[in-house]
Amino acid sequence: MTIEDFLTASKAGTSSLRTYRKVLVRCEALMGGAPLAEASARALVTLKDTLRGKDAGPSYIRTLKRFYEAAGLPKLAAICVLKQRLKRLTEDEILTLPEVEAIMLAAD
Repeated sequence: MTIEDFLTASKAGTSSLRTYRKVLVRCEALMGGAPLAEASARALVTLKDTLRGKDAGPSYIRTLKRFYEAAGLPKLAAICVLKQRLKRLTEDEILTLPEVEAIMLAAD
């Protein structure tokens, strides 16, 4: 399945189709220019690492997942999941009760 095949089969609106085309073409370029349907699992994992650092990364991955599901490539579709990376606060970054009270008193 090509990007055009996917877009033709999609029942999405015009604006969504434009977005899908932009995202899929960009992903294809980021994976070296080979057709998405011929991508290796390794190339897809590398792309995920690239997208993880971008604000639009989760949206790109969801679009890729839809593409691979429509193309009948469940193994590649299963790779298309970005787990949320949570940043944990260190002990030094957490305010103590006396610090909170001092801030509240200073605000008065």
